[in-house]
Amino acid sequence: MQNSKDTLHRFIFEDTDIRGNYVRLNHTIEDATQHQALPINLHMALGELMVAGTLLVSTLKLEGSLTLQIQTNGPLKLLIAECNENL
Repeated sequence: MQNSKDTLHRFIFEDTDIRGNYVRLNHTIEDATQHQALPINLHMALGELMVAGTLLVSTLKLEGSLTLQIQTNGPLKLLIAECNENL
């Protein structure tokens, strides 16, 4: 991750089969939402979708982009986040 407020950290516990990723996207989420007056629940949903995309791309190690889409019949009709291997 390029900005000091954004973090992607991979970890592994030695001598175990446990490994994972830690993601923090404060700067990226602020950039994505700063020009919009979003309700807090929508702001949180977008942030969670962006984090999920980042975790999936880093775990799958895919080349290209990954698009996550949520469609509902509720107040939030459609939410999309895209992430690529450049994170």
